[in-house]
Amino acid sequence: SIIHKENNQWLKIAVFFLLLLLTSAFSFYIFKSYREMSDLYVNSNYRSWLKWGSEKYPYNNMRKAIQAASRKKMDSVSIHLKNGEYVGSIEIPENIKIYGESREGVVLKSNEPSPVSIVTMKNNSLIANLTVIGGITGILAEEQATIENCSIKEFKKIAIDASSSESEIIVKNSEIAYGKGKGLYAQRGRKIQII
Repeated sequence: SIIHKENNQWLKIAVFFLLLLLTSAFSFYIFKSYREMSDLYVNSNYRSWLKWGSEKYPYNNMRKAIQAASRKKMDSVSIHLKNGEYVGSIEIPENIKIYGESREGVVLKSNEPSPVSIVTMKNNSLIANLTVIGGITGILAEEQATIENCSIKEFKKIAIDASSSESEIIVKNSEIAYGKGKGLYAQRGRKIQII
């Protein structure tokens, strides 16, 4: 009886350590898979508790996706936005590209009365297929930035401000409308392509 109890105790300990080992291996596999994801997904209407940034389990907050993307050690990370409204000013770090599902369906706007800019773009960043509404400046493009198939609307002063450095900004197939100031503002030395 004493030997039987000791065997059961050892069996319980062995099962516990086996489960611990399997859990650790699974966690490592998930973490490694997450670190290697170069595409993150965001859906503002997603309400499940599991928010992984994958297509099946997207983030519901664009800022969380941008934070996750900026922690990745990759040459480029793409963030895909499902149709919906995304509220709050954002800064797109270097080498991050944001793609909306559709130009009319993805709307970026701020809940602040007069944010300086809705979108600030760092070096080698891109936004495509979305609409930016509001702000004193709709988009502040620092360093090299690409704006493709976007609408910039209802800005108070400047739709696209390209004045902050001497690198290149590319604006393709985009619309600037219903604003109160300049559509595109650039200073001498800035390379601009409008297609």
